[in-house]
Amino acid sequence: MSHSFKYSLVVLTLFAVICDSMLMPFYPQFFSSEFAVSDPKYVGLYVASIGIVVMFFFPFWAQVAKKIAVLPLLVGTQFAAASLSIACYWNEELLSFWVFSLTMIAFKASYLLVYPYLMSFEDKSKYTHTIGLLTVVAHFGVIIGAVVGGSILEFTEAKNVFLLMALGDFIQMLVCLCLINIAPKTAVDKKESESSKAKRNKSKVIFLALLMMSFYFSVYLIRPFFAAYWHTLVDFGGDVIAGVIYALPALMALIMLWKNYRTTQQDYRLFAALLLALSGMLLQASSIALLFITGRCLFGLAIFIIMVRLDLILYQISSPDSYASDYSKVHFFQNLGVLISSFTAGLLVSWHGLVMPFWMASLGLGITLFLVFWFEKKPNLQSTIEQPINEL
Repeated sequence: MSHSFKYSLVVLTLFAVICDSMLMPFYPQFFSSEFAVSDPKYVGLYVASIGIVVMFFFPFWAQVAKKIAVLPLLVGTQFAAASLSIACYWNEELLSFWVFSLTMIAFKASYLLVYPYLMSFEDKSKYTHTIGLLTVVAHFGVIIGAVVGGSILEFTEAKNVFLLMALGDFIQMLVCLCLINIAPKTAVDKKESESSKAKRNKSKVIFLALLMMSFYFSVYLIRPFFAAYWHTLVDFGGDVIAGVIYALPALMALIMLWKNYRTTQQDYRLFAALLLALSGMLLQASSIALLFITGRCLFGLAIFIIMVRLDLILYQISSPDSYASDYSKVHFFQNLGVLISSFTAGLLVSWHGLVMPFWMASLGLGITLFLVFWFEKKPNLQSTIEQPINEL
């Protein structure tokens, strides 16, 4: 795989994350300004619906990709998503917005094929580096997306976000068109494939998926009403500053990647990283802005390590010709966690106020800690979990 092809896929991932992150922390404000809907449970239901659509349509696209090459498939889905984004911009009715936007999300779910597609060409010695790079790219995309989304809500009409989404989709479509002719062949060495299949344990994939469900539930629980909670702590800066604070973990991930490039050995333990994430989450439940920001930074450091570690485990227990199918299984459970968190967030805020998602997320991270403790006690999984991350 050439460097130009690899980093073109990385740029593709960046654009996808930016477009998908613009409204995520601002859905309460969006529904309030565009449709005069302020019920937290309603917002939670919509965000949960996004999770349901992605959860079921990504495995569908993974199956379609067995018949149609990934890049030509993405060209079609990106065009459809861009067209639906424009439809969302012109739409003025709530019911039709649901139809247009969720259909758009169904096509956008195909973008997740890029990750296992890239990894299927990557040399195993570079897995950790590539996973770390993509994790940082995803976080950096959240930075840009949150700041852009907050700026749009602050200075223009909220629906203008969908025009930028459409532009991003068209750019991704052009990138895919350019990459089709230079894409490497998707052949997998049969000896390596058969050997990997022999070692592959489906129960490990499922257990890892459950671990990820618990973790992603905890991380995403605080997102839908993050900006609204921040505004209860400070009365300045508006949605732009809220977007910057929301994106602090992405900045910490960039710092971690830079630090790891300058250090030859890094031995990050999953259990220790989860303890750090739990500490950061508890600090974010504080009503003091300075403690909240400190906790946000600690949380960002921790989730970078955790996300890289969990993805590395997946690719270690899977095989190149099974990456897409195994990743779709894991991603299904990830989105199930996101789905549950989205619906739960609305209920928690409605019943107990804006701080309650942070307390519940802390409980979820505690459960994840217990699962990791159990996971580490498995003799056949111990070496995978404790392997140092020293290739970043």
